[in-house]
Amino acid sequence: MHYYQFNIADYRKDTVHLTRIEHSIYRDLIDWYYLEETPIPTETQVVMRRLRLGCETEATALKNVLHDFFSPESDGFHHKRIDFDIAEFRAQCEKNRSNGLKGGRPKGKKTQWVRSEEHTSELQSLMVSR
Repeated sequence: MHYYQFNIADYRKDTVHLTRIEHSIYRDLIDWYYLEETPIPTETQVVMRRLRLGCETEATALKNVLHDFFSPESDGFHHKRIDFDIAEFRAQCEKNRSNGLKGGRPKGKKTQWVRSEEHTSELQSLMVSR
């Protein structure tokens, strides 16, 4: 996914306790998760390298963020909201793919604009008066 909806009020409400570095790490993890559409790897060294983290303070901040917002599972750290968004996105993609195989979106009725005689005479009188 190259786009996701971001609700500033919800984010601030949930992250008011984060330090500046934790905030940055969390946003980077969110972007990574949406972009790759896969959970964050459980191997924290890989995550630290990908996020360009190096010192012990940053490693601790990463662990805090993972603990606060992600749940560890066998295939990586999951985020409930992001998993939901990705599932919806994939369902919409499948629906679009299915419609495409049928020839695209169903054709709607075309409406034809018909000018009334009264409307036409009003337009003509306006044009003449110029």
